[in-house]
Amino acid sequence: MYGARANNGVLLVTTKTGKSGTANVSYKFVGGYNQRRAGYAYMNAGDYIKYTRQGYLNAGRSLESVNSSRGLGISSDPAYNASFDIRKFTDELKPLLNEGWKLVDDPYGGQIIYKDHSGEVENALFRNTYTKDHYVNVTGGNEKGKYFAAFDAYDEDGVIVGSSYKRYTGDINGSYKLKPNVEVSTNVTLSTASQYGTPSTETNALYRTLAIWPTFNPWIDEAQTQPNPGVSASDGNPLYWLGRLKRKNETNRIVANASLKWDIIPGLYFKATANAYMKEVLNESFQMSTQTYSNIFSNPQTIGSTSRDAYRNLNRDFQTQFNGILNYSKSIAEKHNISAMVGAEYFKVKTDYMQVYGKNAPTDDITTVNASTVFPVGNNTSTASEYRIISSMGRLAYDYDGRILVNAVYRLDGTSILARGNRTGFFPGASAGWNMHQEEFFKKSVLSKYITTFKPRLSYGENGNIAGLERYQVQGVYNVQPSYNGLAGYLNTSPVNKNLAWETSKTTGAGLDLGILNNRVTVLLDYYDRRTSNLLTNLLLPSYTGFPSITTNLGTLQNKGFEIAVQSQILKDPEGFNLSIGANAAFVKNKILELPYNGNENNRQGGLQIYDPVSGQVKWVGGYQEGHTLGDIYAYKQVSIFKDDAEVNQIAGNRTDNIAGITGPNLPIGKNGRITPGDVNWQDVDGNNIIDSRDQVYIGNINPKWTGGFTTNMSYKGFSMFSNWEFALGHTIYNDLVARTLGNYQGTFNYLEMQKQAWSPTNTDTDIPKVYFADQVLGSKQNYTRGNNANPNLNSNNSRFYEKGDYLALREITLSYDLPKWLHSKTHILSRARVYVSANNLFYITKFSGPTPEPPVDVNNVTTGVYGGTYPTPRSYVLGVQLSF
Repeated sequence: MYGARANNGVLLVTTKTGKSGTANVSYKFVGGYNQRRAGYAYMNAGDYIKYTRQGYLNAGRSLESVNSSRGLGISSDPAYNASFDIRKFTDELKPLLNEGWKLVDDPYGGQIIYKDHSGEVENALFRNTYTKDHYVNVTGGNEKGKYFAAFDAYDEDGVIVGSSYKRYTGDINGSYKLKPNVEVSTNVTLSTASQYGTPSTETNALYRTLAIWPTFNPWIDEAQTQPNPGVSASDGNPLYWLGRLKRKNETNRIVANASLKWDIIPGLYFKATANAYMKEVLNESFQMSTQTYSNIFSNPQTIGSTSRDAYRNLNRDFQTQFNGILNYSKSIAEKHNISAMVGAEYFKVKTDYMQVYGKNAPTDDITTVNASTVFPVGNNTSTASEYRIISSMGRLAYDYDGRILVNAVYRLDGTSILARGNRTGFFPGASAGWNMHQEEFFKKSVLSKYITTFKPRLSYGENGNIAGLERYQVQGVYNVQPSYNGLAGYLNTSPVNKNLAWETSKTTGAGLDLGILNNRVTVLLDYYDRRTSNLLTNLLLPSYTGFPSITTNLGTLQNKGFEIAVQSQILKDPEGFNLSIGANAAFVKNKILELPYNGNENNRQGGLQIYDPVSGQVKWVGGYQEGHTLGDIYAYKQVSIFKDDAEVNQIAGNRTDNIAGITGPNLPIGKNGRITPGDVNWQDVDGNNIIDSRDQVYIGNINPKWTGGFTTNMSYKGFSMFSNWEFALGHTIYNDLVARTLGNYQGTFNYLEMQKQAWSPTNTDTDIPKVYFADQVLGSKQNYTRGNNANPNLNSNNSRFYEKGDYLALREITLSYDLPKWLHSKTHILSRARVYVSANNLFYITKFSGPTPEPPVDVNNVTTGVYGGTYPTPRSYVLGVQLSF
């Protein structure tokens, strides 16, 4: 029924409406406590100094180089020493040992005296917070009219400082029978919300800020009331930068709809509906002048930046939708039941966007853009766009005596996004079911004693998609070019393809509904095969065309799998104990069936070459290839860590590591040195004593093979307990956060505690390589990043840092109590009272080392497989009260 409007699934929402009878007032309060989920443990300042300076030494860096490095270096700069509590130890500094300072041996010789500030920035960044939600509604009505009104106020602070969400929602709807056969209904919902994220990106908050130098004092004063800015928003005390940033966010929504239903004759009615939806998002920001620690501790103080960046943008979507349907239902001879529907729909979205951006305001006191004196070209902009879909639809359903069920639907969609001749897409569907348990032969069989419901099903349906296209893409994409000689111009930046058409998904399914022992146990089984053809894909173009790629319909993708859902009423006693359990699981597998022809084998796009030991040949893997799956991972296999010189000589005496530029002891020295104890022993797949890109192996896939969950529901008299569990199996995660931190890509930041397991002359049996300065640079051995040069790429890293993401999560456990009716009656006010306590996201059972093992996604919710640190899902503890009057 949903055609092009359902390619990503359909969410049906039933709006609460009034009921005939006495007016009813309900109030619900939910109060929650949100607790940060524990993450990785970082080194204290003493261990940080020891291991980072050892890493510099192992990489062959000079004492001058290490002492010029922030956080671990020793400097005579007064501003540096006012912010970083690290000094070369001398007798004159002995009194500091009585003031909380400590000593550590310096790998370069001598001792270092320091004060430990580990965890102080983390404590400033994270917090435990509260959630408050108040909801009240009023319902009522009679035979002619009904009404419903509600108001909701929600307020929650995020567990990362500066993040929050607040929302107010009002809803009112009603219906009235103008005549016995004519009813009108209206609904209006108004909401306003504000949401603020972290002052810097989540990755910076979870990587840079947590790994900040533990020798850094994040406070200027001993009372810890003046935060130290450090050097930036991600490399300093976040409270300072939050205080210097003025932000405003508003998301306003208005939903209004009205409908008229006319019962023309028995079994035939017409319903017309009009909907309007407006979403308006306003963002404002003003960066006040800022300082770094160098500015604050200079004499006199200076200002670091007076750019005072300011912007204001407004994005408005206005959506209108009108539809009318004619529905007819008829029963013939009591056994033949027919239902038919035809309808038409008009859908339009208009989007307006405007941004004004300025900088160099003369003061912090005026936070709006009008105080700016410079307005950079390209950042001040406005856009307007719209698109339409006009549709017709129909449905014909037939059932014979409730036994044989047949249903056929269609939807015809025409869109303004595509060019003439391709705008229309026809999307049919059909399904059939057989309630076999209602047949006489089944009722007389032995099976009927145990099987209450037996219903096989078949279905076929098509959906359309154009979500990958811009609204005017088929008319050409043009962009303004930089000014030349004082004049600006515009340029066609993407080739026009007016032959683009609907991407179509065709799904064939088969299923079975099974009920056992009077439906005490129900089972739903489904198998599906979904093939998306005319896939909107990009075809790479030769450079001489002047365009990087062109969008085509030359692709086909298959997703197939099966799903099972089981519900069991184990114990059922209206006056006693009840127990029900539900479970579901889904398996999915994808395959690329067709790609645009490009002359490569399997029309491959991207990918990499590896050696295949089975065929003895080099083959292409990864990327996009016909016959292959999406999301496969390939990387260099870490076999072990070289324990000593003897093992290096035995295994890698004649080895050349072309990735790191190092060689074994029997060969001339490589451009980046030699293979030494503590370096990684890589799997030499082709056995040629050369480690290169062809020695990568299959690691796993970023997508779960199995997903699902189970629930339990227990009740006794007025008490009930509900639990909800979810699981995912089969996906692999590249833990870039761990690799980036242990590999010290940034060069001066703190290590995780697990770095203490790294190879050393006294710890040779380990899977953590020897500590080096910045794994990706000359002098280090690329034991982590390999050839990725510290970029967070999915493929071609060290296999040690790919982890299985399998998990079982306890999402919710709720204990509730419904007060008995006799107690309600004594109040003469209450008709129902319920109290409950709930705990959400309590824990994961998983081998993944990070806070969350769920597949990492990007801002568009596309699975990436790369964990770089994500906003932690907090544990929430909730108390709720629900009253009806």
